[in-house]
Amino acid sequence: MGALLVRNAVAFDFERLAAGDALRLVDVLAIDGTITEVGAVSPPPDAEVLDAAGRVVVPGLVNAHTHSNQTLEAALCDRLPLDAWMVLASYGGAGAEYSPRELRVSALLGAVQMLKTGYTAVVDCARVSRSVFDQGMDAIAHAYATVGMRAVVAAQYADLDYFSTIPLWPERATRAPVRCTAKLKRPERSVALTGRSTNA
Repeated sequence: MGALLVRNAVAFDFERLAAGDALRLVDVLAIDGTITEVGAVSPPPDAEVLDAAGRVVVPGLVNAHTHSNQTLEAALCDRLPLDAWMVLASYGGAGAEYSPRELRVSALLGAVQMLKTGYTAVVDCARVSRSVFDQGMDAIAHAYATVGMRAVVAAQYADLDYFSTIPLWPERATRAPVRCTAKLKRPERSVALTGRSTNA
């Protein structure tokens, strides 16, 4: 990797901000991917120099809660409340399961999206079916290792499917969630949340 000098960057310094001090220009030296100096830096002669004038350097952000399996589900259902989205998209209609390859691709895509937006670490509460649990967890961990992102992968486990955990009583529920749940439990019917029927 060698040496990289980021010169003339504004350091986003939490301690200076908390003390009411102005942010300052700094140089940042990284050697073989590790930051070794911040401040007025004398780089090695072979260092690559990146002029960051007018830009801010910040510590890597941490995504403290994500579900990597949901990356591929992001555009399946737009403009729905979370509970309806969980039923229609995230849980894929009564027990959808990802293969280890699909879990890996979903985690890879999510990791790249996070890195591009400044996140360098993540806590991933991945949902992996019991039938491929070991292979699926390995696939997710391998995805993070491939892109070089720090990750804690905390598997979700449940002894009931999602639909068995929804406390829907007809006298308390609105018609849409009841019909939506009914549709997902009986895939031969397809009822949209608006109440319009379509063929499956």
